[in-house]
This record gives sequence, structure tokens and C-alpha cells, in this order.
Amino acid sequence: LEAVFTQLRNAGLTLKGSKCKIGVSEVRYLGHVFSAKGIAPCPSKTAAVKSWPVPAD
Repeated sequence: LEAVFTQLRNAGLTLKGSKCKIGVSEVRYLGHVFSAKGIAPCPSKTAAVKSWPVPAD
């Protein structure tokens, strides 16, 4: 982790401790879920679409 923090500092980037998550299996950010499986939309964002009625045409 020290190497990561050093690279961030060298690039002029800062981290906010209250927003950092290290060692978690997934992260939710801007309506998406990032995990080892890939990126997917948050279920809470797709629930409304799933509840729409199926077109009858």
C-alpha cells in the first residue's frame, strides 16, 4: 500500500480517508458495482426498469 500511496502523492493526487475502501470484494460508485467479476449497474438503479410492464405489441 505504501507504494500505491507514494505513486498517488507523486502524481499530485490525494485520498480522503472516509471515502477509501481497501480490501473489500466490491465497491459501489456512481450507480455501478465494481468487483472481480467486472462492472455492473447497481440493482437499486435497475429495479425501476425491471418493474416496467412487458409490451403487448
